[in-house]
Amino acid sequence: MLQYTSMALFVLVFKLIAPIFIIVFLGAFLRYRGMLTDRFVTTASQLTFQTALPALVFLKIAKAPLHELATFNLIWAALIALALYSLGLLLLSRHYRPNQAVFIQAGFRSNFGIIGLSIAWLLWGNIGLSQAALLLAFISPLYNVGSIVVFNYYNPQANGPSYWQSFVKTPMLWGALLGIAFAYYDWGISPVAEQTLQYLGALALPLALIGIGATCTKETILSLSWVHGVVCGLKLIVAPALAVGIGLALGLSGLDLGVLFLLMATPTAVASFIVAQSLNGDIKLASSLVVMTTILSSITLPIGITLLVYGGWISL
Repeated sequence: MLQYTSMALFVLVFKLIAPIFIIVFLGAFLRYRGMLTDRFVTTASQLTFQTALPALVFLKIAKAPLHELATFNLIWAALIALALYSLGLLLLSRHYRPNQAVFIQAGFRSNFGIIGLSIAWLLWGNIGLSQAALLLAFISPLYNVGSIVVFNYYNPQANGPSYWQSFVKTPMLWGALLGIAFAYYDWGISPVAEQTLQYLGALALPLALIGIGATCTKETILSLSWVHGVVCGLKLIVAPALAVGIGLALGLSGLDLGVLFLLMATPTAVASFIVAQSLNGDIKLASSLVVMTTILSSITLPIGITLLVYGGWISL
C-alpha cells in the first residue's frame, strides 16, 4: 500500500467504508421524511442486539479457525486502553454536571458492534469480521456493566438492573461462547440451522445502520453545544490514538492493531441513547452525541485507517 500517495490512499479507504455511512445517511433521510421514529430506533436496536447480532457473532466464530482469531495481547491491549481512557473520562466528567452519566457513557461506549464489525468485514473479509466479533464478545458485557455502574452512581433517579444481571444477560457473550465451543470441538452446524443464522446475521448490520441514521433529527442538530465538541474530540481522536499507542507498545500490528483501532475509534453506540432513555438520563443530549460522533467519524475513521496503512502498521 505504500505505493499510494497519502491522498490516494485516503480516497481508497474512504471508498471501501463509504457504503456503511451511505446506509446511515439513508436512515437519516428516511427519518426526515417521517418514515422512521424513535420507536423504530429502540425496536431496531433491541432486535439487532438481542437476536440478529448474537447470531452473526456465533456463526462467524464457529466457522473460523480459532488459532487465527483474537490473541491475548489484543484483548489485553483493549482492556488497558478502555480502563485508562475511562479513568480520564471520569476525571473530566466533573466539569459536566449534571449530565456526568451521559457524558461518560457517550465517551466510552463505542458502536464497535455495528460500524466496527462492518468496517472490519469490508477491509479484511471474514477473518476480520470473526476477529472483531470475538473481541466484541469480551467488550460488550463490560459496556453493559459500565453503563449501569455510571448511571446508578451519577443519576439518583436511575433504577437499573444489577451488575450481575447486566453481565450475564448479554446475548452476544453467549453467542460468542457457543461459537468458541463449536469451533474448538469442530462441531458441525446443520445446513438448515446455518442458513437460518445467515439470514439473521445478514439482517443485523444494515438494520442497525439505518437505526443509527434514524437518531438524526432536526432537534438533535439544533441542540449542539461545546459539550458535543469535547466528546467528539475525546471519542474520535484521543481514544483511538491512546489505543494505537498501547497496541504498538504491546507489539500489535496488522489485523490485531486494526481491530483495536476500530474498537476505540468508532462513534458512540445507539445503545447509549437507549440506556439513557431507560435510566432517566438526558435523552436529547445522548441522542445528539450519537448523531454527531457518527457524522464526524465518516471523516476521522478513514483518516485514521489511512495513517495506519501509510505508516506500515496495518495492511488492507
